[in-house]
Amino acid sequence: MRVDTNLNDVKEYIEPGWYPVRITDGDLRTTKDGESQYVAWELEVFDSEDPEANDEKLWLNTSLKASALGMLKRFLETAAVDGEPIGWNEDGSFNTEDAMGAILEVQVEVTEWQGRPQNNVRNWRTY
Repeated sequence: MRVDTNLNDVKEYIEPGWYPVRITDGDLRTTKDGESQYVAWELEVFDSEDPEANDEKLWLNTSLKASALGMLKRFLETAAVDGEPIGWNEDGSFNTEDAMGAILEVQVEVTEWQGRPQNNVRNWRTY
């Protein structure tokens, strides 16, 4: 079956730099070895100085291993909905649903994976 589209001008990555993003999904997943879990966050670029970057998707995984919880905590403190950090519940748990629509600014780098360039979220800060 023929699919009519134009793949000639598809960008495989956005240029390195800082981009405002909105959290559009957060999915709890188990690692391939079954040893631990992580949250796979989907982020969407918006209001970028580079209009071609707008609507591009980025992904960030935050581990739930005890040694990596500081990174997750910083992420939840940085991302905000209506100016309020996402935060967490009194018992230390959090709901990914509370993060939907939260905004922050992420630092994107370009790395190579299997011989092809790809974007990685390197850092983040309040937007």
